[in-house]
Amino acid sequence: MNNKYFDFSMKLLGIDGGATKISGWEVFFDENTNTFSLGDTGIVREYRDCDNYIADFVPESMESQFNAINSNITLTHDEKVQGEVYVKACADIIYEFSRKYDNENILFGIGMPGLKSKDRKGILAMANGPRIPDYIDNLKKILQSNHINLESNLIFLGSDADYCGIGEEYSPKVNSEQDVMPAI
Repeated sequence: MNNKYFDFSMKLLGIDGGATKISGWEVFFDENTNTFSLGDTGIVREYRDCDNYIADFVPESMESQFNAINSNITLTHDEKVQGEVYVKACADIIYEFSRKYDNENILFGIGMPGLKSKDRKGILAMANGPRIPDYIDNLKKILQSNHINLESNLIFLGSDADYCGIGEEYSPKVNSEQDVMPAI
């Protein structure tokens, strides 16, 4: 079934990256209520479990990162290695979903922390992780080398904070007080 916004024959995957892990969840859209909900399939990759992870990685100071944004960003060796770990972990999640769905067309969105480049294809500053200015390009290369069938072209990285707000707005409303998760 199709509507003007979404082809319901596609598999929808939401990916949420953070400073310590990245997770992906199958997402379903309910046409009747115009809400999204998470499916039963979720995959989490802790960066520390990935090859080449640098346990004692220290990001460049935020001042240094901000100063480099409008000039030429030169990544440290550790940033390059740690950035590869972050991108590979994301590719692993997409690959696992692709295997689960026998390489059906998958549409996915990726929310990552940090200040994005103007074209939103990379991360130029991140408080607790590496800068990855070529995130999308590197992810595309990994996915293409694994013959992953993308429903649409990888265009940009989204904001994990923005996507959290969208999830709050368009997830099913709470039905009773016992469904409410207490604030910590």
